[in-house]
Amino acid sequence: YIGGYLCFGYKVENKHIVIDPEEAAIVTKVFKMYAERKISARKIADELSQQGYMVRNRTDKTKQSKLTYTTVSKMLVNQAYIGTKKSAKMEITYPPIISIDLWEQCRQVAAQNNSSADKSYKNYHLGNNIIKCPHCGYGYMWCHNVYQCYKRRARYRFDGEGCNDCTPIRDSVIDPIIMG
Repeated sequence: YIGGYLCFGYKVENKHIVIDPEEAAIVTKVFKMYAERKISARKIADELSQQGYMVRNRTDKTKQSKLTYTTVSKMLVNQAYIGTKKSAKMEITYPPIISIDLWEQCRQVAAQNNSSADKSYKNYHLGNNIIKCPHCGYGYMWCHNVYQCYKRRARYRFDGEGCNDCTPIRDSVIDPIIMG
């Protein structure tokens, strides 16, 4: 081991990468939940966090952080857990935490999730940005069967100062007019 970021589930002893049993148990649990229950990385993170599972903080190794969606999703694609991590510069050998079979099961779940996702963009609406708010001038955008002023919908982008005067309009009213 020559230094640098070490994947969750591992530690260094005598300049060699070894499995950290406590962290490896979390890694194994994540992969098994994904393969067996076919639930999303977000649901896995939420469930394990509710059960009190924590991960080491990247910046301060003495602290622990909540298990997040990002941590779980990166874990599920990291080949270090089957023994090898490749980067543009080098290939690092890790002791495997999970089996190749479990890795392949997870890859199949990921492929099914990806292929079953509808790639068409169904939420495109002709009324987007055609109608303008008479109070602030921003375009109306569709969301959940209603068109409303973008500045009202995305008030977080305007430091909380959204448009409070616009009137939402149901798409069942606007779409037939636009379609002619």
